[in-house]
Amino acid sequence: MFKKFLYRVDEVDFVSYFLSLAFISAGLSKILNFDFFRLELVSMSKLFEFFALLVIVSEVWIGVGLIFRGSRMVSMFFGLIMLFHFTVFVLYRYITGSSSGCGCGVFFINWRTDLIHIVLNFILIILSFFVLINSNKRREVK
Repeated sequence: MFKKFLYRVDEVDFVSYFLSLAFISAGLSKILNFDFFRLELVSMSKLFEFFALLVIVSEVWIGVGLIFRGSRMVSMFFGLIMLFHFTVFVLYRYITGSSSGCGCGVFFINWRTDLIHIVLNFILIILSFFVLINSNKRREVK
């Protein structure tokens, strides 16, 4: 059964599952460290406190949506938007020197906000574009 599953998994599925793992683990990490994550947002502006729970729910929703082919395109579109915003946020924190934990914990094992984290975010963005482009090609072939 597992062998049959692996036979049906192509590159788009594999990358989607990887991105799903990244989003779900980041969301769960933020749930486990909710106070830290909320304080990181509030340290920038009190207005961002509202977004703490919204970000967590969105990450888990996107991660689950990436698992299923029927919801993959919508999830990937919103995931790409979130990745872009997270990258801008991390880049801003890096440039201003206010480098601290980003809250994505489990997936990045509590790395500090630094250049490596920014590079990893760009890699995730490139993988997201790969899924969007190749999912469209797969639809055209059918």
